[in-house]
Amino acid sequence: TAAAETRRSGFWPRSLLAAPSPFRTAELLRQSGYSKFQAYGLLALLYLAVLVLELGLMYLGWQYLGQDRGVGEDGGDDMFEEF
Repeated sequence: TAAAETRRSGFWPRSLLAAPSPFRTAELLRQSGYSKFQAYGLLALLYLAVLVLELGLMYLGWQYLGQDRGVGEDGGDDMFEEF
């Protein structure tokens, strides 16, 4: 049965809300035929890709939200003008 197979493999089905374990993922990749170097390299590449994507989205959001600011003719320091 599927439950017996899961018990034999040593990995239990996990909730989607559980924190991911990179070491568990690397072990699953190793069992799928990847070498240790390939498994950790693939994980590092994945983490790097996600980091670049997040930074890119932050940059685009910052540019989009930052363009609506009212900047005065002198660069935006209207509050500290002396009379």
